Amino acid sequence: MPIPYAVILLRNAPENQNIIKKFRITPENIGEKISGLLNSANAAEQMVAADIFNLIGRGDLAMLAFSKILFNEPENGRVWLVMGEMEAKKKDPQSAITAIVYIRNAIFLGETALKPTPTSARRTFWPASMMMLETL
Repeated sequence: MPIPYAVILLRNAPENQNIIKKFRITPENIGEKISGLLNSANAAEQMVAADIFNLIGRGDLAMLAFSKILFNEPENGRVWLVMGEMEAKKKDPQSAITAIVYIRNAIFLGETALKPTPTSARRTFWPASMMMLETL
């Protein structure tokens, strides 16, 4: 069954201002605007919320949403993988260690594909992570 939500893009024009003011999602109000998705009992809807948080630049809220999913579905390898990718982008030693743990969990659970491709992810993530670990 498809998720009953839609994203509608509007041109930022004077005739659309009332609609924009009513429905606009910003980094500041996103938690309120998509609370229905985030608080859903459906993991797919929680995943949509986490993806929207990422798109709008709120990785902190995305990680909270992913953690909520993992609380109920610790065997969800896709979530572990995405969390690992997010941690790997932070460029600090502790995040590199966390990223390796998350990605190890994903691989253990059968996830084998990194976005956009496994080879490009290995070229960027693994060497950088190993260099960070060597400096500890």
